[in-house]
Amino acid sequence: MELFGVIGWISIPQLVLQYVNFRADTLVELIANQRLYWWIVLGVGGGLYLLGLIFGGFGLMKLAKRAGIKHGWIGFLPFANTYLTGKLAGEANLFGSRIKNIGLITMICEIVFVALNLFSMALQLAVLKPGYWELPPDSNDYELSPSMLGAAGMGWIYTVMHYGILGIINYVFSLVVLFVFCTLFFAFYRKYYARSPFLLTFLSAVLPGRGFAIFAVRNNTPVDYTAYMRRRMQQQYAQQQQQQYGPYDGGYGSQGGSYTPPPPSAPPEEPFGNEFGGTPSGNAPPSGNAPPSDDDPFSDF
Repeated sequence: MELFGVIGWISIPQLVLQYVNFRADTLVELIANQRLYWWIVLGVGGGLYLLGLIFGGFGLMKLAKRAGIKHGWIGFLPFANTYLTGKLAGEANLFGSRIKNIGLITMICEIVFVALNLFSMALQLAVLKPGYWELPPDSNDYELSPSMLGAAGMGWIYTVMHYGILGIINYVFSLVVLFVFCTLFFAFYRKYYARSPFLLTFLSAVLPGRGFAIFAVRNNTPVDYTAYMRRRMQQQYAQQQQQQYGPYDGGYGSQGGSYTPPPPSAPPEEPFGNEFGGTPSGNAPPSGNAPPSDDDPFSDF
C-alpha cells in the first residue's frame, strides 16, 4: 500500500513495544523474546493493514464504477490500488508540468520501497539464532558475531547490519517515495475533496490512513479544483464587499445613508451545486448552523 502501508502499520506496535521490557537472562531467552517481538509486530501491523486495504478497496471500487473504469476490483490488490488511484486522479501537476502516469510511477517506487524494507526484516529474522551472537568482554549486551556469521557464509549480513547500509538506503528512498505519494494523493483529493486536499493527503501519504480516507470520499462527485477555488474567491469577495459597504439604503449622500455601489453582476451558477458548501444560486451559504453536507467524507465515522 502507501508509503506507510505495511511498513507504517508495523511501526505502530513497534512504537508501543519499545516501552515493554522483555526480560532475558540467557541468550536463548533473548532470541525467544526477539521472535515474540516480531510475531506481535507483524501480527498487529498486518491486521491493521488488512483492515485499511479492505476499506480502501471498497472506496476505490465505487469511485472506479462511477468514473466508468473497468476492473475496479483491483482496488483490493496491493500496489495495483496505487495505480488505480492514479487513474482516478488523472493528471498531476508537478512544478507546473503535467504528469499523466503518476499512478504507474508511484506504484513502481512503492514496490521498490516495500521490497527494500521486507529484505531488511528478513535479514533481522535470519540472524535470530544463538550461534550468531556473542557476549563481548566487558559488556552485558549480546552482539552479532562477525566470525560466526563469516563461518556460515553470512559475513556480508554482518557488514550490512553493522554499518546500517540498508537503513541509509531506505531513508533516502523513503524521501523519494514520500514526494511521489504526496503528488499522487494531492491530485486525487483535489478532485474528490477540494475543500481540504492537504489534510487527506497528509493522512494518506504520511500517515497510514489511506484506505479509510479513500473510503470516506467514495460518494463524492469529482470536480474541477481550479474552477472550485475561483468560485470560492468570488464568494469571499462578495462577502467582503457587503461587510465593507453594508446594504444599499437610499442612494448617494442621503441623510444618514451610506454609499453602496451597485451590486455586482450575478456570478455564474454554482458548478458543483451543494457538493462543496455552495448554493445553487451562487450565493454564499447562509450563516448559522447549516445542515452537514452529504459529501462530508467523515460522516460515516
